[in-house]
Formats: sequence, C-alpha cells, structure tokens
Amino acid sequence: MSKQVCASDYGGPGDPTSGITGYRGDNLNGKMAFAELMMGTALGNLPYRAKVQISYNGRSVIAEKLDIGLGGAGCGGHSRAIDLWYQTAQALGFNGLGVVTVTLPGEAAQGGTTRDVGLFENPAEWLTNPGGALGKELGGEILGQGGGGGPLSSLGGIGNIPKIVEKIYELLFTPQGWIRLGKLLIGTFLLLSGVMGMANVSAAPIVEVGTKAAEVAAIAA
Repeated sequence: MSKQVCASDYGGPGDPTSGITGYRGDNLNGKMAFAELMMGTALGNLPYRAKVQISYNGRSVIAEKLDIGLGGAGCGGHSRAIDLWYQTAQALGFNGLGVVTVTLPGEAAQGGTTRDVGLFENPAEWLTNPGGALGKELGGEILGQGGGGGPLSSLGGIGNIPKIVEKIYELLFTPQGWIRLGKLLIGTFLLLSGVMGMANVSAAPIVEVGTKAAEVAAIAA
C-alpha cells in the first residue's frame, strides 16, 4: 500500500539540536532511518523498527522507523507524516520539505493482526486456559512480557521518564492501545465471572437422598 505524504528532514551537522538518538535509544548515525510524526501515528501507528520504502524523484530507499516526532505544517496538499533522518534524505537527494511516496509494509507490520480480535472470537479459551497462548498474549500485550513487547515494556526505570510518557500516550491515545485496554478489561471481567460461577457451584447445598428415604421408612413403621 503506497501513499503520498509531506516529508521533512532532520539531524546531521546542519541540525545539531536533534541529536543522534532515536526514541528507543538507537544511534541513528549511519542508519537509513525515519521518524513517524504525530508522535508515531501519522502513518498508521507503525511498530518500532518497521521498514518502509520511501521514494522521491526517481530514487527509493528502504528505511526503518527508529524515531517519532510531533510534526508540522504540510506541503503539496498533503499533511506532514514523516521526518527523514539526514542520511536517508541524502540517499534520496531530498532537502528541506517535499512530497514523498511511502510504501507501507503489510498489515501485520502496522500492528493489525487477526490475533487482535482473538479474545472476542473465543473468550472461553482464555477463561478455561489462562496459561495458554491467548492468556500469555494478553499478559505480553499489557506488560511487555511476550516476544513483541507491550505498551508498558522497555520503560527502563525512572531515568527514562520521556519514554514512560510516550508509552502512556501510546496506551491511551492510539487504536492499538484501546485494543489492548479492551482485551485487558474484557479478560478481567470474564475471569471474575468464571471465579464467581465456580464459587456458586461449590456453595450449593448437598442433598442427602438417603436421609429422606430413612424418614419415609420410619413413618411407615
């Protein structure tokens, strides 16, 4: 899937204020890197390290999402969605502000997978087997314990307050974050419902049929 967007460039000797470190701590020097603007949502909330093809004036490069940014005014009738690391811009012959074509990866790389709705398709799977694949996924989604990490993973301690703020933003103000919160809330509701149901079953009175039979026999005698 390709789309035209307004792009800008940043970093390098002409922009020393940007630094050389991406939003997850990567050293951007020597990398074909880009920043997804609107705090990482302008291209559809691409995951960290997603690769896209960027084309400009007959040239194309494959660049990796290693940074995010706020954005700015658009150009060429398009909103600004991407910031090109200066070495990526150099490879494209790009300078300043202009319209580029971005070819996005598949749906899975954009964060949309069939597993996102797995809990809604089969809620009994998590309730009856919370240690199974879906249960582990829910834990990983929220706490970042799975292979892909979650919105609260990689916080890195109190010294990384900007990253913590970024993760909270991702959790509360992006579609992926809403899906994760929805999973957690529905999973918690189903778990509590199951526990309460089992408690009701265990508390049910036990009727001793033998006692009633003995009473009837005594009356008949």
